Amino acid sequence: MLKGLLYDEENLEELYNYVEEIQIQDVNKAKEEMMNSGLKTTLKDKTLLEIGKYLVNLAKRGLPVEEKGYLKPLEEILEKGKSPYEITKEKSKEGKKNSLNWCLLDDLVEVK
Repeated sequence: MLKGLLYDEENLEELYNYVEEIQIQDVNKAKEEMMNSGLKTTLKDKTLLEIGKYLVNLAKRGLPVEEKGYLKPLEEILEKGKSPYEITKEKSKEGKKNSLNWCLLDDLVEVK
């Protein structure tokens, strides 16, 4: 994801413009709120879910076709609209080991 965001000059410029007015106080407030609100937390009038989707789409624009598939696990999390904590908590009734299996990259399908 970082390659798609930071190694593409247009994306880097867009990203800079996006974060230019965000202050450290805004970030700290969002960090505190995130503990209770998850991806519904807002940062400068956008939810973390909206920001996450924006960043993934921006990164995809900067990646070659053969590398875009690496973002699929992250896209799937964002499609669910739930944080990793929320997903793990929902799966906790399956036991600790099984509740964490969903986030292992061992089963990542080969990207072509």
